[in-house]
Amino acid sequence: MTKPNTDSVLMIAAWWPTKAKPMAGLFIREHALAIAKHVEKVSIIHVSIEKQSSSFPFSIEIKQSNDNGLEIYHAHIKTAIRKFGIHDFLVKKAFSKLFVLASEEVRPLFFHLHVRDHISKLALETEVIKSLPYIHTEHFSFYHRGLDLMPAWQKNEEMKTLKNWFSNPKLKFFTPVSKELGNVVCNRFQLQKEKIVIIPNVVSPEFYFDENALDKNGKFRIVLAASWYDPKNPQLFFEALALLSPQFTVHLKIDIFGEGPELELSKTLIEGKLSHVDLNLRGFQSKTEIAQVMKVAHLFVHPTNRENLPTIIIEALCCGTPVLSMNVNGIPELIDDTNGILVEAKNVEALKTALETMISNNVFFDRKSIAQDAHDKFSPEVIGRKFHLLYQQISA
Repeated sequence: MTKPNTDSVLMIAAWWPTKAKPMAGLFIREHALAIAKHVEKVSIIHVSIEKQSSSFPFSIEIKQSNDNGLEIYHAHIKTAIRKFGIHDFLVKKAFSKLFVLASEEVRPLFFHLHVRDHISKLALETEVIKSLPYIHTEHFSFYHRGLDLMPAWQKNEEMKTLKNWFSNPKLKFFTPVSKELGNVVCNRFQLQKEKIVIIPNVVSPEFYFDENALDKNGKFRIVLAASWYDPKNPQLFFEALALLSPQFTVHLKIDIFGEGPELELSKTLIEGKLSHVDLNLRGFQSKTEIAQVMKVAHLFVHPTNRENLPTIIIEALCCGTPVLSMNVNGIPELIDDTNGILVEAKNVEALKTALETMISNNVFFDRKSIAQDAHDKFSPEVIGRKFHLLYQQISA
């Protein structure tokens, strides 16, 4: 029989990077690695599901691996039928199997749910898990954006479901990545304020300040990096860039990392109006590669219509790179006049003006101070310690 252990963490992750989806859940992984600096063992449970007729009636493939000391337990479900409660039955069955595997040596006293979605929420309906107290960490903009896009009847049902979710006495702490998200959940779903602890996203160690990296005599270097899916808005950046006069664009070198449909939609604009700009689409690259370019960049631009607390902005700041982004959701919690400029979302003229200001060097930024301030707030040591303190309170 396994013994309970206060220095072992079981994390249930809604998303996790895989070979098929290498960008999925990177911020969850960074949180887990930060936590691992303060506890003996971190185990990750992750369930995925796909519809596949050749798997009739269903199959559950379980893989166990180790990722830089993190014990990963992944169950992939293939099923021909997802209706009639089959989806929920299979997901709960997979969670039960993974929990047993992850608990063979150490029985957890609690678990840490990282993002609630249609799969991870079912962990709380699984017999072997639902009796445990838990922490819920959230990054998802669904609570204040996606929910409002639903038909009225569906939104009302989901509101009731979420109010029940956040009233669960087993929920000991809710740790949103931004104050704005915490306020939304508190106000909309009546979560008790004393249960809310803001713990932001964490920066990867590759992103740090190098005072010798910036080329002050070369071109003005701009970097963009994202998974280019809605609500990211790269087209806004390209439209603003097209409005700049040659006196600005001749000095630019722009690197754009990442892939996605929003970027694909912009390629016609790039080819038609920006052929004169030194602009490089770099595709998907490792964090190490992005960090190397970020350190030498004069500016990081993050065009988005809505977002909680983008990790990539934190990573730019840890390099000492000023940021130009949008005044939406949790982003104003990261950016002020000491480290960047915020403009109204979807306002191409405002973005153009801000670009002109930055390229003209009309604003001075202390890159070393930007990096130090960001490191003090978002380093793995700092974030991991905050979670560890909560674990100790739950286990007391």
